[in-house]
Amino acid sequence: MSQPKYEQVREQLLLRISRGELRPGEKLKCEAQLAEEFGVSAITIRKALSLLVESGHIRRARGSGSYVSDAGPKATPSRLVAMMLTQESYPALSLTRIISGIQRALTRGGYSLLIDWNSANPKISREGIERMLSQQVEGFLIYPFDPARNREELDLILSNGRPYVLIDRHDYGKPSPYVGPNNYDGGLLATRALLEMGHRKIRFCGSLFFLSSEQERYAGFCHAMRQAGLPYGPQTLMERPDYDEIVRLVRAGELTALFCCSDRLAGKLVHDLPARGVRIPEDLSVFGFDDNIYTPDNPIPLSTVRQDFDLIGQRAAELLLWRLAQPGDVPPQHVLTDVQLVLRQSARPLPRG
Repeated sequence: MSQPKYEQVREQLLLRISRGELRPGEKLKCEAQLAEEFGVSAITIRKALSLLVESGHIRRARGSGSYVSDAGPKATPSRLVAMMLTQESYPALSLTRIISGIQRALTRGGYSLLIDWNSANPKISREGIERMLSQQVEGFLIYPFDPARNREELDLILSNGRPYVLIDRHDYGKPSPYVGPNNYDGGLLATRALLEMGHRKIRFCGSLFFLSSEQERYAGFCHAMRQAGLPYGPQTLMERPDYDEIVRLVRAGELTALFCCSDRLAGKLVHDLPARGVRIPEDLSVFGFDDNIYTPDNPIPLSTVRQDFDLIGQRAAELLLWRLAQPGDVPPQHVLTDVQLVLRQSARPLPRG
């Protein structure tokens, strides 16, 4: 989600003022000249200048034009956005990267971030939302455990005239603005990589399969299997890891590769299965999803699908800022960030013959 053009113009003029390229008291070009210079409409220039007047960076003189303020920008109260988290939201290190991307985008937009971490419950709390509303936050970024549990809380936010954006997972039963990785393409990439390694006996292993993110990764897995003319559907799905079943399938020659819904799950399998007599990757190739920063600590480096956590945070904040700038209701948008295949030692080609 790119910045509105008037914000881009405002930032460029602010940069010139901060660098001293436009000095206090100096007259700006007229609106028509600025519109031609920036390649935008006069209405866009007028809106950018109005924001600079409001912040005190420039002043207008009737019949004369716009000038860089002599007194400097006036103090304005902070504009606030709230981020709502639960204990189940995500591993802390990845969450730090998401928050970093959010703060970067909000700072550019002139906003500060308040965080409410509901550490005792996987459900976003109504009390936390009410507390944020009392602090006059203008919008909400929500990283839920299961958004289907939070429909009442989301309705509370909307009933108070505030927009919100969901991060990482969404609720099929309640269309909402959402930003997350392209899970479907990630499922395709991982499964096709295993197919190219010669694997045909592949299964998908979930953990919290009610989440949209896991279902979308599984849908990509099924698409790749179907294209390869291989079985897909319930017979290739483990909604939760079953160690005894995995060991049985490997020993029976009915399973050579697992595509796991997350690096957290893949890392646990890579760590635990060797104690049950299953060697990774000699007996079983394992693929993850996320490329979390803690994966180098795994006993075997994970093959995975990388998602850009910083960019997800940035895009979520940009989408919220865009919604804040829109008059009235707008349809809920889904913004997907690209994913990337990462091949490491936990997955290997099957021996020929």
